[in-house]
Amino acid sequence: MDRVFPKAPTIKPEVLSQLLHSVTNLYRLAPWKWMTDEELFGVEIPETKEIYFVCIMGNAQQTYGICIYRGFDGFRFYNRLLSQIDDFDDPEFRLRQHSLLVEFTEKKVMQPEDLTVFESCKYKPASNKAWPFIRSIKPGCPPWFINENEAAGLVTAIEVIPQMLENVMDDPDFAFGESGQTVPVFVKKARGWKIEWMGPRKLGNREGFDPEGDSARINELLLKKVQQKNLEIVNSVWEVTQFYLPSPVAANDRPFYPKMLAIVERGTGFAVGVEMISPEQDPMLAMKDLLMQKMLEHEYIPAGITMDDYWLKMNLDPMAIKLDVMTFVSELESMPEFKEHIFGKSGAL
Repeated sequence: MDRVFPKAPTIKPEVLSQLLHSVTNLYRLAPWKWMTDEELFGVEIPETKEIYFVCIMGNAQQTYGICIYRGFDGFRFYNRLLSQIDDFDDPEFRLRQHSLLVEFTEKKVMQPEDLTVFESCKYKPASNKAWPFIRSIKPGCPPWFINENEAAGLVTAIEVIPQMLENVMDDPDFAFGESGQTVPVFVKKARGWKIEWMGPRKLGNREGFDPEGDSARINELLLKKVQQKNLEIVNSVWEVTQFYLPSPVAANDRPFYPKMLAIVERGTGFAVGVEMISPEQDPMLAMKDLLMQKMLEHEYIPAGITMDDYWLKMNLDPMAIKLDVMTFVSELESMPEFKEHIFGKSGAL
């Protein structure tokens, strides 16, 4: 993994021109004068069928623009942010975000790559505070320049904002639906955009843990190896956690923060196992694999596995049940010292 960051993605001139035209229209429309960041609505991107959940920023007169939360992972992040379940100042939480950002700001905020694009398109903003800062934000990655598909998706999302605004101006409570728990989603039909209401059941199914879904996957081959070994269950508790490393690295087309998986024995502080993974890897599946690999390597199964994250527990439970291991959520006793030993007092992100 290289520390020299890759170049910004190349976007066809016609797509760039269309995007800049759209963001200029967005600034002039100023939907934040009538909508708040709580009036979320969705747009189904015709080419991918992915839903972009659009949040209008600016009603508080601090940051003007839009933030698009991509898919149901993005929707879940938005809900946790809105309900203040997590602290947005916590870098670990921010790095779960999956979104596209368009923020209108001053020219001094622009990077050289942005200015090069604007010059190539002979673009001039509507005002000196209307320079569009456009970024792609993916889990485990710092904000990065958008690619062509993301640019096209932004154009599509911005396209429906005037229609949404018209509905809100007719009915100030339109975005909340009759129950206050539904979300309007614009879907492209033969005769134009049509609104379909997405209710709490459909949204809720994607917020909780699905015992039959991807989160419950187990490396069956590795599990069988552990079971066939008939390993002794010993009176030991393993603390497990996942955290991002503080310095981004680069691979493929964008920089990212590597995620560290760590297993430490409670009480002794012995480092049972560590592994560094990239955003392309499933951290929950990787953690299950690491746990089973270390059971085979150390030739025993711990009586308990503890963590300070309920979501992690739910993902590990299917494996733990098959191995007759107790899992529980508690404050980690030995892990903080382990992390301090590796990273010093500054710690990880």
